[in-house]
Amino acid sequence: MTNQQDRAARLAARFEDSPAPVRDEPKSTYVRRTYYIRRDIADRLDEEQRRLNYELGGLAKSHLLQMLLVAGFDHLPELVTNLKKDRNVINS
Repeated sequence: MTNQQDRAARLAARFEDSPAPVRDEPKSTYVRRTYYIRRDIADRLDEEQRRLNYELGGLAKSHLLQMLLVAGFDHLPELVTNLKKDRNVINS
């Protein structure tokens, strides 16, 4: 084979049907999503994360947000009650 034929064969081999490689890695338990929140809440999250990061000697914003959400889920019935009150005020 000439260099040109060899190169063409290697390029063509990239498009041949072959089974996808099997990955034995476990699927990550973390996901990346985008949520839109009010600016004042985002600013407060940033401020508190910086403060706690300094106080605790290291704190990822994702960890702080995760802990805040878990704490919120622990109080979900109270939050739902407040949401219903707010909704009634808005609809009135």
